[in-house]
Amino acid sequence: MADVRPPVCVIGAGRAGLGVLLALRHAGWPTELYSRSPGTCPLPSAPCHEFKDLTGPPGPRILLLAVPDRAIAAVVSQLADTGLARPTDVVGHLSGALTSSVLDRPVRPFAGRFSAHPLHAFAPAAAPVPMPAGTAVMVEGDAMGQSLAMRLFASAKAAVSPIDPERKPLCHAAAVIAGNLPAALLLAAARGLDEAGVPDPTGVAIRLADSMLRNWATLPHPRALTGPVARGDADTLRTNLAALSDQPDLARLYADLSSRLADALHEAGVLDEVKWQSIRREMRDGTRP
Repeated sequence: MADVRPPVCVIGAGRAGLGVLLALRHAGWPTELYSRSPGTCPLPSAPCHEFKDLTGPPGPRILLLAVPDRAIAAVVSQLADTGLARPTDVVGHLSGALTSSVLDRPVRPFAGRFSAHPLHAFAPAAAPVPMPAGTAVMVEGDAMGQSLAMRLFASAKAAVSPIDPERKPLCHAAAVIAGNLPAALLLAAARGLDEAGVPDPTGVAIRLADSMLRNWATLPHPRALTGPVARGDADTLRTNLAALSDQPDLARLYADLSSRLADALHEAGVLDEVKWQSIRREMRDGTRP
């Protein structure tokens, strides 16, 4: 399999499945898309087939499961029990929380297995775009599966790295912190902007966050950050807390995150000892009952 590109059968037409399929197709891999509901697939350039039609000419294939975590074990069982999977197939999944061991069976009918977790927030399935070049993809599996998965994703210009299966849950938790939880902050910010009378509060919050991320991407160091914590401006932080006094939960969140950011900036040498201690004191005192 090292000298040829076996067909990639992507099973699941959700965000991740479509984004990975498009990236692999652009990289020159022969791809097919399968779904239990092929009529709902929004990708005219990639006809979607019925899951039960997972057949084709003999030879090795890559069966890539892009289904919800809770469905992986059932899909694997169906592949094995119905003969849709062949002994020459390598089977993988895209879950960040599960390892490739979920693909094991008492008598495993696969030539190899792997998990490959792209650290990327995929676009909605209604408007899919290819997984971008440079996306970090963490891979683990047996020798055959891991080797093939690393070759597969590297060909799509992903930044591929092996990961210890025991460390996948930590990687996934950290990815959720970066890729999902900021939405809670932006929703809270949008509510505050709305109450303050700012037009298009959600758009303003998103563009503000985007400008911060772009600055940080240009200079990947805490020195790229701006705002009262980065300036060591404890007085402004105290004023902000006062403005949030009628929302104590949000005030506590503001104080906690400000303290955490101050700690990181102090450790990076951006904040001196005096400013750091001043911020810590204000954030502690400002949230006391």
